[in-house]
Parts: sequence; structure tokens; C-alpha cells
Amino acid sequence: MKVTISALVSIILTRAFVALAAMTPALQFIFEDRSYHLYYGLGLIILAVIFKSLKYRKIIFGIGAGLFIDDMAALKYLFTGLAVDPIPDYWSPLFIIPLLIGLLILASSEKFLQKRL
Repeated sequence: MKVTISALVSIILTRAFVALAAMTPALQFIFEDRSYHLYYGLGLIILAVIFKSLKYRKIIFGIGAGLFIDDMAALKYLFTGLAVDPIPDYWSPLFIIPLLIGLLILASSEKFLQKRL
């Protein structure tokens, strides 16, 4: 359960921060940056898979999976270049449905991940 819970907490915290940033003028600079958090999630996943000696490898993998799953629908922007204003889409079914599917897949593969990590 470490991987799925870490992913879920990561998603909740990321979405809370994005909501806070949308309401706080001092934090709105993050929306000008086009480095989606799925990049950071993928980096953490790779880090956890490569370095078997990491003590909290399962938690790092879960955080990375959460960041990746949360922003997975942003691949639409990366492939099409249509990121005019991605924030409304971030809260739409376009992002929520893949997020839920990703969490379901992650939760169903928890036993496999526990053995491999």
C-alpha cells in the first residue's frame, strides 16, 4: 500500500497547491512555466527503479507515480502544442478521468510493485 498511498498523497498535495496558486497572485508564476509535473514524476520513478539501495524507494516511486498520473493528460499539450490555458483543463474530466484510471491501475498492481521494488 506504500506506493498507492504515496501516489494519492502526492496527487492531493499537488492539486491543493495548484488550487492555491490559482487564487494567489504571488504564486501564479508557476502557470507560465511549461515544465509539467509529469516530467518530475517520471524522473522520480526512474530514480526509484535504478537505485535499488534507496531506503524509501517505494515511497519515492509512489510520489513519482502520483505526479505522473496527475498530469498524464498533459501529454495532449506536449504532442499538439495547444497549451494556451491548461488550468481549466486540469480540473476537467479530460484530466480527472485519466487520473482515476491511472490510480486504479496503480492500486491493482500494488502487489507486483511491492515484489519488484
